[in-house]
Amino acid sequence: MVEEIVKQDIGLAVLTSSAVFGSWSAWNSSLFTVATFTDNEEKLKNAKLGMDIGFVTALATGAAVHYVYGKEGRFAAASAVLTGAALYIAYYMKLKANPKLTSYMMGGNKNGNGQLAWKPLAKTDLQYVKHIVDNDGISIFSEL
Repeated sequence: MVEEIVKQDIGLAVLTSSAVFGSWSAWNSSLFTVATFTDNEEKLKNAKLGMDIGFVTALATGAAVHYVYGKEGRFAAASAVLTGAALYIAYYMKLKANPKLTSYMMGGNKNGNGQLAWKPLAKTDLQYVKHIVDNDGISIFSEL
């Protein structure tokens, strides 16, 4: 049976989410600032560290609320964790959209400018891959 969420649960959840927002802004710059000023690998590492600390703070807040309030604090604890996850995803997506960070977000494979050193496949490469998929691929899966 689903428990009814009362006004006090919603109020505690709002307060908990606000606490997560507040602690997040202590560790991180604003969403718009992080996209503007994070333009190299060192700054990305610092931004990622702030995001990690912010999310751990959200988890700790949720755990503390659950510890103090027990079953009555589950909704508020979940809202703390979901708020931290939403903030983490928002910051990650903002950083991922920054073209200066593409190579770092993809885990390396950089050229001298810090841009992704990607080259399209040649026709011979495409034919080789097509040959593997059409011929060898079935035999590989049949052996499994």
